[in-house]
Amino acid sequence: MNIPSCLSIAGSDSGGEAGIQADLQVFHDYQVHGLNAITATTAQNPETILEVGKTPTHNLKAQITAVENYFKPTFIKTGLICDLDQLSIIGDYIHHKTCIVDPVIKATSGKDFLKSDTHSYFINNFLDKVFLITPNWDEIKWILNDSSCDTDDLLRKSQKLCNDKNIYIFLKGGHSLNPSTDYLISKDQIIKYSTEEIKSKTSHGTGCRISSAICAGLSLDLPLIDACKHAKNYVAHCLKNTAMTNQKDIMKSPGNFRILENLVNYEEINL
Repeated sequence: MNIPSCLSIAGSDSGGEAGIQADLQVFHDYQVHGLNAITATTAQNPETILEVGKTPTHNLKAQITAVENYFKPTFIKTGLICDLDQLSIIGDYIHHKTCIVDPVIKATSGKDFLKSDTHSYFINNFLDKVFLITPNWDEIKWILNDSSCDTDDLLRKSQKLCNDKNIYIFLKGGHSLNPSTDYLISKDQIIKYSTEEIKSKTSHGTGCRISSAICAGLSLDLPLIDACKHAKNYVAHCLKNTAMTNQKDIMKSPGNFRILENLVNYEEINL
């Protein structure tokens, strides 16, 4: 049996629902081997982040080197990147890899991560090495340096960025008026993915999960359109699959992505 390896370069979530912990849950459900390089340890739960401890530069490099020397993963997913130094290290590593970037600029609880001084480097030195980015609406506005709230306008500008940088964008519905609608954007096509709005008691870590699910799907040789469909369907089941631990709501892993009921509609749209 040939099992692909996927590497998550992201922060550790002490609450167990986002970051590295969420990514490894997803990789397990996709039956791929999960690897990790931790960019930060966070003291957090779904309601708040008390502290972020950045991984020392030499240690992050060592984690990546150890994983690369033995496993040589082709499929990489990034999450929390703390600063320009980490962005540079990761940018050097992901060249010639298939890299899915979840551009985490702010936690759900409101904690800021990527700062304005990283924007220029991210656009001019980092994006050219990336296969796909998975921003929510606040994050795509940060990337585009545009505060527009018009859907068609943001989609057009995102499509131009895809053309300029030769990348794909999976624009998540989070922080928009239609949170259950996502878009896969390329330089010549836009696919709209939608589900019925799912009422969930918790949504912590959904952004981490969808990007790592796309990464895992690609490692299993799914075409990008299908990898995004399966990832959205997987996260929809996560949102429906709420459990309780010590009287606190959490998302429970839904299991094997291949046997989940399809909840996603998708169609190509024209602007």
